[in-house]
Amino acid sequence: MRALSLILLSALICCTSETASAQTADRTIEEIKTETLARAQTGAYPALGIQPGDASDALGRIKTRDPDEWAAAWSAVALLAAEAVTVALHLWRRNMVLSIVAGTAVCLLLANGVIPA
Repeated sequence: MRALSLILLSALICCTSETASAQTADRTIEEIKTETLARAQTGAYPALGIQPGDASDALGRIKTRDPDEWAAAWSAVALLAAEAVTVALHLWRRNMVLSIVAGTAVCLLLANGVIPA
């Protein structure tokens, strides 16, 4: 009886370790970027509301798996949109305070994911 229990326990451990190792397999940076771009094109999570062109621009800036590099690349997309709003408002209204405040607000909303890019 004890031998049967040990055999079942060892079989369970073997099955569990194979499943766990399959889940933690590292993907290359190119695989991650390809998957992210595909999700942006289909509107799948976590790329909801991101335009494929913006995703392509952000992913072009990424070279490693460093989270800070990913954050900087995606924030750059928000920064470009905010700069466009700032320039357009300033050319339209010629009000420096309005254009800076509106551009800052757009940048913060986009960078924090409140409104889709």
